[in-house]
Amino acid sequence: KLGAVFKRLEPSDMTLQIEGRLIKLDQHHMEFLMLNLMMAMFYTRLGENASRGKAYSSADFVDVLSAFPEDIVPVRRKNRAYISSILSKNEVEREDKYNRRLFKRIKHGQYVINPELSVWIEGSWQAIYDLLNLDLLGFKAVHPDAFYAEHRNTASENRLLAFRALILGTIESV
Repeated sequence: KLGAVFKRLEPSDMTLQIEGRLIKLDQHHMEFLMLNLMMAMFYTRLGENASRGKAYSSADFVDVLSAFPEDIVPVRRKNRAYISSILSKNEVEREDKYNRRLFKRIKHGQYVINPELSVWIEGSWQAIYDLLNLDLLGFKAVHPDAFYAEHRNTASENRLLAFRALILGTIESV
């Protein structure tokens, strides 16, 4: 659904602060699109992945971007190798003068938004994980009378708790 309305919702740019550096991403950068997709998929895709002990991967982007028209995202930018290169090029730990440090790799091929990232919104800096409430990650509303309410997947819940703790630990160690 996002692909169909993206042009109408897309801001022209974003102003970010990471490690005391100001970064302006305009809508023509693939990093801009990927960061916005990470925020849009936070509660759905990341919630599902985190319950399995995973984060975002290039496959998540390939899947979502396949629904975007070619005039918004050209075919070459929907390629898994290209997406992986954007993620790795912008890893927090990577040393490169063009690195924007947008993504934190938590294990091979698995990324989250850099916990040190803040977004300029309506005149003030907002920490990304204050905007994206980690407590709601993986939350599913369950009707109390539903059969499956009594059959909770505790392993999945424990992986979600561990994932939240990983992100919070990263934020607190900053």
